[in-house]
Amino acid sequence: MAKLQSFFSALLFFLLPVMVQAQTLGSPDKLKVLLYKTPADSSRVKLLLELCSYYLARPEDFKPALDSALYYSQQAMALSEALNDEKWIEESSWMISYSHFERREVVQGREAFMQVLQKYRDNGDKASEGKALMTMAYHMFWSNSTYDEIISYFEQARALFGQVGDTIQATDALRKIAEIHKLQGKLDESEEEALEAIGQYKAIGFRNLHYTYNLLAEISTIKGNLNNALYYGLEMIQSMEETCDSIAAHTFYYRLAMIYRELGQTEKSVEFFKKSYSRRVGENYAVACAIAKGLLKLGRSQEAMSFVQNILTTEPPVKIYDKSLLAYALGDCYYAFQQYDQAERSYLEMVEQESLLKYQNSYTSIVNFIMGQFYVKTHHYKKAEPYLKKALFSPKGTSTIHQLEETNLLLFKVDSAAG
Repeated sequence: MAKLQSFFSALLFFLLPVMVQAQTLGSPDKLKVLLYKTPADSSRVKLLLELCSYYLARPEDFKPALDSALYYSQQAMALSEALNDEKWIEESSWMISYSHFERREVVQGREAFMQVLQKYRDNGDKASEGKALMTMAYHMFWSNSTYDEIISYFEQARALFGQVGDTIQATDALRKIAEIHKLQGKLDESEEEALEAIGQYKAIGFRNLHYTYNLLAEISTIKGNLNNALYYGLEMIQSMEETCDSIAAHTFYYRLAMIYRELGQTEKSVEFFKKSYSRRVGENYAVACAIAKGLLKLGRSQEAMSFVQNILTTEPPVKIYDKSLLAYALGDCYYAFQQYDQAERSYLEMVEQESLLKYQNSYTSIVNFIMGQFYVKTHHYKKAEPYLKKALFSPKGTSTIHQLEETNLLLFKVDSAAG
């Protein structure tokens, strides 16, 4: 959802329309034909960058696509420099930077970005420098090793926006800092910053508060403050509806559904998961998985199984994360039908696919918890222990209080079974 709010970015301003066009074409073949027929001018640069955008939109586990994206962005840069066209040199720099970040090549991505940033600094253009820093921080590969650097970019951007009197973007930067602190497990600090952002937005009459309420709802859920989470979740939906900003409605409905699930209000949870699913952009396997889990909890096992199998048939997942999610949902369905061997195979597929992801997050903790929980329920305690320990010692902020409590309880059962 947060990516839907990436703003004032030369890269994203150019990239989104191009991605839509590239996805409409269905394959790069038409672009390549046009490229072959186009002379070496700015129109050719644009086509090269459209090809780059096409390949960047491919599944994240498809390395050849990322290789192609980098190749076309570099070709665009070479032609732009030959044409001495500053506009397209800048666009090409952004795309090279973005291609490197998608390949997890932080150093090379940073170098390409710095070429754009230095231009703004040389011209004394603080507003554009701030926007560039925001874009850099947003598109850089987010991981434990880069969080502090990313925060520094948001802080620099915030200071620059303050100097030029752009309070909205300065507050946007603060909200992004809060988001990073949440990912670092600094929940109290993150909450304070998000509340400060809400106050600053309100002070200037900025009404689109739902993105910040979403962050506050997530923080409160992780901390186990479910009443606060529900309050922020309802404020989030109200803000979205009052501003008619429904571009991320699927994410906001999903957040509220998750809160209702944590509160044990399964009917309400399924209701909002279905709302989220109906507003999804493309496939949304996380929501589909959540709907299946809700139906299972309501005793509607056959409906859940049919729902999951229909998705596997009509919308088979391509991305690693999505494959893991559908395996997770299928495992739950098999377990409900007491088909434990098939459930185990599905859960192990869930674990295997998750292990292929390039970085760990809260889903890693969930996967280990689910696998360990399954083995405890089926009395395979030795198999359960390593998964539960991984879930218990996952990075702070990646597990809810409720999940940690459940993990400790399951480990107690493992210890008791061992005598």
